[in-house]
This record gives sequence, structure tokens and C-alpha cells, in this order.
Amino acid sequence: MSFPVAGAGVIGSGPARLFRRVLLLLVVSTLVTVGLAGPALAHTTLIGSDPADGAVLTAAPTTVTLTFDDPLADFEPVLTVTGPDGVTYQSGSPTVDGTRLSNAVNALPVAGTYTVAYRVVSDDGHPVEGTLSFTLAAQAIAPAPAPATSTGTSPAAGSSTAAGATTPSSAATSTVSSTAASAVSSTAGTTSTDSVAPAGNSSTGWSAWQWLLVVLFVALAFLATLVVRRRMEASARARSGERN
Repeated sequence: MSFPVAGAGVIGSGPARLFRRVLLLLVVSTLVTVGLAGPALAHTTLIGSDPADGAVLTAAPTTVTLTFDDPLADFEPVLTVTGPDGVTYQSGSPTVDGTRLSNAVNALPVAGTYTVAYRVVSDDGHPVEGTLSFTLAAQAIAPAPAPATSTGTSPAAGSSTAAGATTPSSAATSTVSSTAASAVSSTAGTTSTDSVAPAGNSSTGWSAWQWLLVVLFVALAFLATLVVRRRMEASARARSGERN
């Protein structure tokens, strides 16, 4: 006849109860880690722009402004405006004001689609980049003035009848044409040395505190496993002693 060993049920249930507690601790730790890391992984996002993405404009903008859902870090922001002719037309450096990134724009002499590329750093230290575009209608471009023409050789116009002499009206026309040509050449030849951010909207890397959460979770898991193992070994030694 066999008799139950006193306390065997209590000893046997001890490790199982401890294991359930440790398992519950691991589940709670996992939920807390995911809950804290979730908001951090949702980096700042572009929520608006002026001009709006895809807009068709009848007047050239003088400034481009981008609005994000979270504050931006004022760390080497980039904003470029590239025309259909491949020339960039942003003027100076972009400025950060809370959730807004803006940059002045030079005169836009060409009708067509302009691409706005940006690269910013969110408040949590992650870079975010992307592109948008707007279209400048043909009527937004002011037509070039027609060259002046002479309708006669009236003496009142101040023309000279001497051979090889140049009339004052011809000299004025030549000066205006040269000035206009120089202005157009200067505008077309101006390019920006700012780098254009690649297309798309992306972010990379984890912040230091996210890695700290992961390390903390792994340490808790290791500690819990060690405690359970020692408790189970102690329980096994106790049962072995009772049998002896």
C-alpha cells in the first residue's frame, strides 16, 4: 500500500505557479515594449503643402511651405524646387518653424511640372524624405516684350542721314534687347548646389531608447528563466531528499 507524501502537492505546484507568474510578467513586458515602441516608430509625416501636391497654378509661387504632423529638428533641412528644364529654382536655405519647412523660390520662367524634394529630421532624430509636385500653367509665364520697330525715317525721330551713322532709336532698341538677353541667360544658368532628396517617403534606424527597451526586455526574460530554473532545481532536490 502506498501513502501520499506529505507536502508533495504543495511542492509540485510551486514551480508551476512560479512559471505562470513569470510567463505573465513576460507577456506584460512585451505589451509595454510594443506599446512604447509603436509611437516612436511613427515618424513625422507630411500632411500639407503650399502649393498643394498636384496643384495647377496660374501664378508662380514665391515660397514653398511644407507642413508636417510633428515638430521638426532644425538639422540640415533640404528643400529643392526643380523645373521641367532640369534647373533648380529655390532661393537661399530652407527654414524650420515648428512643424513647417519653407523656402523662397526664384522667378519661374518655364511652364510645366515642378518637383519639390525635401529631407527633414523628425524630433525623435529620424530622417524623413519625399517629393511632391505642382504644375505651372502657360498663362502664368509673362510673354517677352516685342522688339521695337521703326515705321519710317522721320527727322523727328532723331535719325541721321550720314552714311554709317546709327540712329538714336536703333541704339536704344539694341541696348534693351541686349539687357533682356542677359537677364534671360542669367536666370537660365542659375542652379542650386543643394542635393535633391530621393523620391519616396522613408525613415531608417532605431533611436537609442528603443534599443534600451529591447535590451531591458531580453534581460527580464533571461532573469525570469534563471529564477524558474533555480526554483525547479530546488524543488527537485527537496523531493529527492524526501524520498531518501
